[in-house]
Amino acid sequence: ITYDGKARMSDVRTAKGNVAHAVIENLFAPRGNSRYSVPDEIETRIANEFEDIYAMAVEGKGAILQLAENKLVGKLLHNQLRHCLDVLLEIIRVNKLKVTGCEHRVKVEEVIGVIDMILEDKDGHLVAFDFKWTTWGKGYRAKLEENRSIQLEFYRWMLGKERKNRVERVAYFTMPDARLYSL
Repeated sequence: ITYDGKARMSDVRTAKGNVAHAVIENLFAPRGNSRYSVPDEIETRIANEFEDIYAMAVEGKGAILQLAENKLVGKLLHNQLRHCLDVLLEIIRVNKLKVTGCEHRVKVEEVIGVIDMILEDKDGHLVAFDFKWTTWGKGYRAKLEENRSIQLEFYRWMLGKERKNRVERVAYFTMPDARLYSL
């Protein structure tokens, strides 16, 4: 439902990103009273729950992918996203990170943001990931290299203020190419 109250489906590209975000949140975010999720736990969730969570995400966030003309796109998304989850999990494991939250809403002064994933490194420093479903991954890398990533710098500032803790790194994780670009 849009701001004017009219129901409409998002376009295919937007639907892919929405489905990816929903699946990642459901598989990677801490559950219950747990403060964080660790790689072994996430790996088990992916193995046991991916199919059901993907189906629910497509139904709730990607209805356009269920249309007959988009069935092939939906199958491709399924396979690409599954690969992206494996790569993201490996990045988290290799860097000894723990996921402390997904789709975290933060407000500092008059600025509001939703950080796709918040993690902690082994020293307790914060790390923020922003997910992008795009064919423009190199463009996000260039933004970081040229210090033009306003979004990530806002996240760094906002999260640091909210948690009163240093945000060690910020990064874009681009999909479907499954690449991490970080500062």
